[in-house]
Amino acid sequence: MEKLDRKDWVLAILSYFSDSSFSPVQIQKLFFLLDYNLDKIDKDFTRYFDFQPYDYGPFDRAVYDGLDELKEDECIHIDGNSWNSRRSYAITVKGFELGHKLHDSISEELQDYIVKLGEWVLKVSFIELISTIYRQYPDMKVNSVFNRN
Repeated sequence: MEKLDRKDWVLAILSYFSDSSFSPVQIQKLFFLLDYNLDKIDKDFTRYFDFQPYDYGPFDRAVYDGLDELKEDECIHIDGNSWNSRRSYAITVKGFELGHKLHDSISEELQDYIVKLGEWVLKVSFIELISTIYRQYPDMKVNSVFNRN
């Protein structure tokens, strides 16, 4: 797999979900789970982010910064304000076209995992998403304000 830069990686991943939008928690957890699990499928995979324990588990500001940059490029649509918990992130037609071209840089095995993981993240409830991550990655719970198991 040719190593994509972080911006292209985010674009490629979101282009698998052209009919979906992600909440802030979903987008953070999607990229966290990808970063922490893809090296099990591809030993040469290197992480794109530096997630740290935060209020609702793993968080890296660089995810949002990358999305903001892609919004400026008209590749991502961000609905809502940064202070709005109902904020959502979705790929635009332009973003889909550019991101889809990057799929050849990702092995079929990784692509299958990305799609399955993304579908799961979009399907489960907020509580199930956070609780599952805390069970699998207890070190990401240390600064949590979320008290369910």
